[in-house]
Amino acid sequence: MLTLFNVFPQMASVFPFALLLCLSSGLLTAYGQASCPTGWTQFGSGCFSFNLDAKSWIDGETFCQTTGGTLASIHSAEEYTFIRNYIHQVTGTDKPAWIGGFDAVQPVTLDPLSLSSLV
Repeated sequence: MLTLFNVFPQMASVFPFALLLCLSSGLLTAYGQASCPTGWTQFGSGCFSFNLDAKSWIDGETFCQTTGGTLASIHSAEEYTFIRNYIHQVTGTDKPAWIGGFDAVQPVTLDPLSLSSLV
């Protein structure tokens, strides 16, 4: 699975907040296609929303849950390319963004990584 962040505990104070990318399953229509809420963008069977308000990871996940989604996770190169292009379209640049990824058993500090540095 590709990710948009690295685990660098020593940099926790540098990036305490980042923009966030929410994923929602949307509403399935009679034809099995997702119907995304207003302001969300469909890719595959999911709906994506990029929020420009900087938040911590936990506040970002909470925000996504209140909108009916969760922080997005990336499972393919195609999904990564879509997300990178989507964020660039919304912001005009490659902004760092939180995505899902949390280990409740062994917590770590997650830091955003610029999308442009991922290959």
